Amino acid sequence: MPIPPELRQQLADARRLMQDGGAGAALQQVVRLARDHPTYEVLVLLGECHLEMGDARQAVVPLAAATGLSDHPRPASLLARALIEIGRKDDALLICQRLLRRDPKNRDALNIMQRARG
Repeated sequence: MPIPPELRQQLADARRLMQDGGAGAALQQVVRLARDHPTYEVLVLLGECHLEMGDARQAVVPLAAATGLSDHPRPASLLARALIEIGRKDDALLICQRLLRRDPKNRDALNIMQRARG
């Protein structure tokens, strides 16, 4: 299902805010969006905002949900990163192994595996 233009613009604004160092304000925006529009794109950005704020534990649920909604590797890689940060390295490694079965050259998965093992 295509994202409505207004939601797409709100996501772009929140992403830009996060990239410009305003992760807290971006998080507030995305939390409001997630209540009404729990779409793949919103859930990924919500998880990214939590990671940017240093709250990996809060990132796990939206990233797990986004991973379940799409085969795209980005939310799974972010989920693996969050899991490592909260001490669940074995779970992160399983996710990376799954990603690497689909794409043996997935740099994010390779980097995360190296981090988990290091």
